[in-house]
Amino acid sequence: SRTSRIERMSQRRPTRSVILLAAAASDPASEVKEKLGSWFTSQRTALMAKSAATAVDPQRKQAAELLKKRGLANADRAATLLRGALKRDPDNAEIKMELADALNMVMRIKTNANSLVIEGTQDSPAFKKIWKDLGSEALPLALDARKAFPKSLKALAVHADAFLFFSSSQGIVKQALTGVGKKYVALAKELYDHPELDSAVGLMPGLGQGL
Repeated sequence: SRTSRIERMSQRRPTRSVILLAAAASDPASEVKEKLGSWFTSQRTALMAKSAATAVDPQRKQAAELLKKRGLANADRAATLLRGALKRDPDNAEIKMELADALNMVMRIKTNANSLVIEGTQDSPAFKKIWKDLGSEALPLALDARKAFPKSLKALAVHADAFLFFSSSQGIVKQALTGVGKKYVALAKELYDHPELDSAVGLMPGLGQGL
């Protein structure tokens, strides 16, 4: 009868796949193995991502070597390389600081470090154009680096240099009228507190970090 057939079907042994699935679900060892496998996979993925993020851009390394050699051509080339590196990693504060430092070096060499002279003035139209063009690029980068590394003396020095050059593009009279000079003096005083920095070059505002 129909009832007896249903009873016989219900009494049939479960299939092998059903048995295996049930065993896997009820087996603590299998569950632990699965969780461990998943954890190791996630850790491996995270480690690979971290390694990729911390890998130094080869152009940054090249730029660092150029900056060590000094010289206008090397500084110009380093700035170009670092601009490219920053495009690839636009939120990297270390690259911003390195690029600002390279731009500062270019300005320093091209404009005699904006230092005091016995006769005349450094406040020429040609120099002010350099300070405006490159200083307007360097200063925002230096500010971002200073915010990211508030205790870094390197960031402080780069910020002070970038501020000096960009503010100088406004001319001596405008600096006096707007109080920009006072801001630079405040930055310079921060450098005074660290005579160990770069052989106390911070005690001579305007000379920066080497030609």
